[in-house]
Amino acid sequence: AINALKALGIQIEVSDSAIIADGGVDKLKGARLNLGNSGLSARFLAGICSLASGESIVDGDERLRQRPVEPLVLALKQLGVKVKRNSFPLTIEGRSLEGGVCLIDGSESSQFLSSLLLVSPLARKEVEIKISGEIVSKPYVGMTLDCMKKFGVKVKENGNAYSIKANQSFKPRKLSIEG
Repeated sequence: AINALKALGIQIEVSDSAIIADGGVDKLKGARLNLGNSGLSARFLAGICSLASGESIVDGDERLRQRPVEPLVLALKQLGVKVKRNSFPLTIEGRSLEGGVCLIDGSESSQFLSSLLLVSPLARKEVEIKISGEIVSKPYVGMTLDCMKKFGVKVKENGNAYSIKANQSFKPRKLSIEG
């Protein structure tokens, strides 16, 4: 994930006691990303690539190519993102996240919803994410929402829907993360 973020233009310093990332949407550039077998990284970065300038390819090993991503791709497309294919490798056109309303099945992976939540504040228009089915691993979605709040982003939760105002920004801060 760190190497992929660096390829996208984020400056990252790693030491024994900290990881310092200097980023921002304006620094993101298209890149070819090989994420091995990391489904989490591939799913989160698929959303992030929709914000980069230029085209990105999100890919990995043979096992990753077998892992599901179609529900996330379909939701991203509903928000205006231009994605070729509904499976890995994904080719994503940058700066294509418009916003609007999307529907996603929450029963397959909470990572799809977390990916959408993380990029939605940076869309050009407000985003409403509607969930069908029960959200699996809902505590992970809660962690995503808590992290977003810590970085100054507001999300309104209303039952099985999330509303995210457009043109928000993540505020820099120091954050301790348990091991």
